[in-house]
Amino acid sequence: MADYAKILITANALPTLKESIYIGSEVLRRKHTAYQNKLRRFESINGMDTAVFMNLFDKGELGDKKEWLEWEHAVSVENLLRKKLGELDEIRYES
Repeated sequence: MADYAKILITANALPTLKESIYIGSEVLRRKHTAYQNKLRRFESINGMDTAVFMNLFDKGELGDKKEWLEWEHAVSVENLLRKKLGELDEIRYES
């Protein structure tokens, strides 16, 4: 069973909280889409998918060329954004 935390707010503040979370999640979704597009560009330019790149990068087989570091950074950011969006999607409201 998942761990839960409670946030106590007044009932009239719940719509504001919901709206704020919605706005924040939409910003994260746009950023996530932008990073997914960056990853596709890296894949297209370099002729390999991100999973193959990360495997080679993690093994140290590609060196530390600036482009590889930028691609690895984009992978890290995309993973973080995906995690945060997943956590936001799990939010449930009770009145």
